[in-house]
Amino acid sequence: MHEHCLFATIDVRHDYFADGHARHLLFLPHKDTLAFLRRFKSLLHANGHSLAIVLPPSQLRDLWSARMDGTKHRVLRFDVHSMDAACVNYTESVDTLSQPDDDGALPAPLLPAPAAATAPWAIVALRVDAIDSGDFRAWVSSLGKTYRLYMRTKASPATGSMH
Repeated sequence: MHEHCLFATIDVRHDYFADGHARHLLFLPHKDTLAFLRRFKSLLHANGHSLAIVLPPSQLRDLWSARMDGTKHRVLRFDVHSMDAACVNYTESVDTLSQPDDDGALPAPLLPAPAAATAPWAIVALRVDAIDSGDFRAWVSSLGKTYRLYMRTKASPATGSMH
């Protein structure tokens, strides 16, 4: 079995569920993200509420070398979709501004999601070089962080605001 290095984890919480973990989520990499990850033999492991991005340690130096996309930081983008059709009935739109930080996990960096029936609940955008130190060893030491995304229960009509 080959050893792999954890690049990052995206963990999604949802207050609708008693254990606090979201359910039935799909993490779909954008086309350019998928091509980039394949180039470095990265693997994606998802379990319905989290996504782990892992790669062979032998690919770290090459990944580091590709951390920039021209003059811009390279960003790995993932659409977060629910496979539960009823999710829309119990979940508020994801608020990109009020993502609290807790228990050492970092707030997931989010891009605005389009307002459409087929739109993802969220778009997570992880920078390849999140610490921007310019130092390979510092970057390797910074890998393996957990990024947290919060989804919230919709207020029921009985508890919602009255107009």
